[in-house]
Amino acid sequence: MKIGQAVEFTIEGFAGKPFTGSVERINPSADERSRAVKVYVLLPNPRRELRGGMFAKGSLRLAAERQATLMALAALREERGESVVYRLEGDTVTRQAVTVGLLDPGRGVVQVLSGLEPGARVLNANLGNVKPGDRVREAPARPKS
Repeated sequence: MKIGQAVEFTIEGFAGKPFTGSVERINPSADERSRAVKVYVLLPNPRRELRGGMFAKGSLRLAAERQATLMALAALREERGESVVYRLEGDTVTRQAVTVGLLDPGRGVVQVLSGLEPGARVLNANLGNVKPGDRVREAPARPKS
């Protein structure tokens, strides 16, 4: 993170309309209790539509990859201190250890550095009692409405 870096925002009440600001100041020390570091962002407001007290969600790009394998963040599990996914091999669920890199919770994706090849079929939801070795069958795709 650095001064001048672009920050993208959405603000409640604006139906996902994107806003862009820039990092103006970074507090030199962390808060003793929360260990959070305050970052001050300059957000242009030429129409004066933004008011103090509005709730915003922001993100900034800390790194970029030209080529990356991404998967749904919901597919990632932590088991015994290891990052794993449940993948489908034919109709059987298998457990696969993976190494992950950057993650983007806003988009719901995580970078896979190793352990999973592009195009692998993974369970991208916690299906409760489904475990490795179980046989499953895919439901037909629902028609889009």
